[in-house]
Amino acid sequence: MAPHAGDIDLAKAYHHVTVSMREHTEKVMVKLTAPHTGKGDTAPLDIVVVLDISGSMRGTKLEHMKHAMTRFIIEKLGIRGDRLAIITFESKAHKVFDLSSMLPDQVKKAVAVVEGLKAGGDTNIKAGLEAGLDVLKTRRGHSHNASCIFLMSDGHENVDKARTLLDRVGEHSVVTFGFGEKSDEQLLYDIAYHSHAGTYHHVREKEDENQLMKAFAFLAIYRSISMLDLKVTVSAHKEAAGAIIRGVDPCRYRVDGPHGDGSFTVHFGDLAREESRRILVDVQLPQVQHEQKDKPVIHVKYEYSSPKKVKVTNTLDIKMNRVQNPGQAAMNPNVSRELARRAQVEHLRKVMDLANKKNLGAAKDEVERARNALNSITHDTDDAVDSLFNELDNIEEFLETYDIYNKLGRSYLLACISSHERQRYAERGGAAPVDLYLTQRMNKYLDQAHKVHKNPKTKI
Repeated sequence: MAPHAGDIDLAKAYHHVTVSMREHTEKVMVKLTAPHTGKGDTAPLDIVVVLDISGSMRGTKLEHMKHAMTRFIIEKLGIRGDRLAIITFESKAHKVFDLSSMLPDQVKKAVAVVEGLKAGGDTNIKAGLEAGLDVLKTRRGHSHNASCIFLMSDGHENVDKARTLLDRVGEHSVVTFGFGEKSDEQLLYDIAYHSHAGTYHHVREKEDENQLMKAFAFLAIYRSISMLDLKVTVSAHKEAAGAIIRGVDPCRYRVDGPHGDGSFTVHFGDLAREESRRILVDVQLPQVQHEQKDKPVIHVKYEYSSPKKVKVTNTLDIKMNRVQNPGQAAMNPNVSRELARRAQVEHLRKVMDLANKKNLGAAKDEVERARNALNSITHDTDDAVDSLFNELDNIEEFLETYDIYNKLGRSYLLACISSHERQRYAERGGAAPVDLYLTQRMNKYLDQAHKVHKNPKTKI
């Protein structure tokens, strides 16, 4: 059955159009997509980059980090009021570049600061993260800019405990990057998990390739924000007497409710142009005595601010036909794909739990169960399904031995889970490409990273 879409471009609903008159529960997917705004119509950005320069960063890793910072952070800023601050940490944290608008002279200054960095000392992730949070807390002017923290570390903390800050990160988007095989992937994942809309990225360390450039290309998301502070409220429509919203599931985003009227509110935060967020809604429909055509069942209200600080409120009414004999209609393919993707996340959690216990045989069996689940929708040629299969192929390679899993597999799994939870791209490595949630701007930045790797002097 073809998807039933709402008549508003930014919000669509997918579900059975014709359903039974009996009392039952229907599953509906609501999809919100940020508008494709013009080049100059995206929000300016305040970004705080927190860099590990402890002793383990000496050598190639430090040089890769400097190059990635210069080409894919500093040189990408400077338009529309973007501001940058740089924090470094080893045993202590240091604010080496104050939050500043990236005018040409400040770009040169920031490049010089990064080029002058030297590695040495212990690893105090807490000090670096705390300093980054303080920058955003105390920023003045441009307070309506989009904002984020990029936190990069290659090791385990051996000074203080960053976990004591997990209750502070919830107000901010903290994107974390685990660099190399000895990073504390669980801590970095947890920091991103507890933040607002943050993601964890795993960056493999290769002597002949700067993987960090590809990871820092994630800046493309934050440099193309076209929806600020998106909130979505889902309620039973006032014309649908007896209908009840039983639950909403937006993955790892905050949900308030049920409110007094039975509605739920989802807080998605900022979205880049072309990014989408999906909510699965369970609505209980009452029994009706007569057939109904185009009956409003669910009311969706979504609110956000535009990059020009204009408050936008819009609505979508989801309608269904209630009939005596609806037949055995197949589930909407868009809903099927989303359910398959979410089911895969649960398989990945089980794989990681088994592999952590060194039960690699059972972990591989769980990968096969995940494949079997995807095979149920093999008629679907959607690229997202191909990426889900590729994800499993990569994981299976990382389960060959416990040593491989310990060095690469756990980090890969955590990056996969983080990406699915946020419905947002995460760099993770792996031989087979996983292109879930890539936007056009992200693809452009990743292509530039490839070109710069081949020729470091390439203009981007």
